[in-house]
Amino acid sequence: MTSPGTGEVAGERAGWAAGVVVVVVVGALYFQSRTDVFLDPRNLRNMAITAVSFGLLTVGQTLLLRMRYIDPSAASIAGLTGAGTAVLVSTHHWPLGAAVIAAILAGAVVGGFNGVLAGTVGGARFPALLGTLGVLGLAELLRYYILGDQVVPVTDRQLRWWIGTPEIVVLALILLAFALALANPGVAASLDRAGRSHDSGDTGARHTKLLGFVIVGVLAALAGLADIGRAQAAGPWPTTSLGLAAIVAAIAGGASVRGGRGGALTVVCGIVLVEALTNGLLLSAAAAAQVTLAVTALGAVALSLDVLIRRPAPI
Repeated sequence: MTSPGTGEVAGERAGWAAGVVVVVVVGALYFQSRTDVFLDPRNLRNMAITAVSFGLLTVGQTLLLRMRYIDPSAASIAGLTGAGTAVLVSTHHWPLGAAVIAAILAGAVVGGFNGVLAGTVGGARFPALLGTLGVLGLAELLRYYILGDQVVPVTDRQLRWWIGTPEIVVLALILLAFALALANPGVAASLDRAGRSHDSGDTGARHTKLLGFVIVGVLAALAGLADIGRAQAAGPWPTTSLGLAAIVAAIAGGASVRGGRGGALTVVCGIVLVEALTNGLLLSAAAAAQVTLAVTALGAVALSLDVLIRRPAPI
């Protein structure tokens, strides 16, 4: 199967985005008819706020998908860094700034470890997915060690000041930075090179993968901070749905498991699609398990369309 040209990929990207818009509009009209409040400005603002956490993770997953990688541990890293921040601030009375810096550094370190696993071990290519699944389990164990079965309230008002409009602005700025970075031909070429490189001696590709996973770790830490700020607590809550939403949003928005596709536009499309589906179902009194099933089904459909219809990008 031949690869499409750059112009064809751009047209395909626009077509995919148009398809997402159509699905969102139809879904919005349907949920509005079912609930009468879906399109209420207060609900739309609430959707924007609740989408920040998995939106930050979606940026990271889209970045990795450009390189034919995925990180199922990102949501667990968010849970771990959020729990650590809550304990440091509320229990050990650390200054908020020091605790936030520690959380971001911890996210970067864990992300960097994933990046090393995505490189080479003993001269052979290491299955990155296997490595990140191991990190997922380790992060969950560490979170349980920190919290146990207890919920740690976050009493520092400064941590909650950015919940709402400020965190939406932070996500928007990150999306802008992502778009500007991919607009640089050198950055896009480095990501594409890392995606097709299977040579353990390709130092440039290894460094690109390492940096990509570090960025994912930092974004996960920010997502964890957003979560505990919004909930005003950290607890042993499952992170599976958050991680699933981010991966599904990345693929449904237009990123490809075969690499070479994905950017700020696909992130926005994916976030809007998944958040609209989740919010509409919850407003319709759907159970949490039904919401998870619907998001999983959306991911399966998007993955099938990606594999069966779209040709590999010219990376």
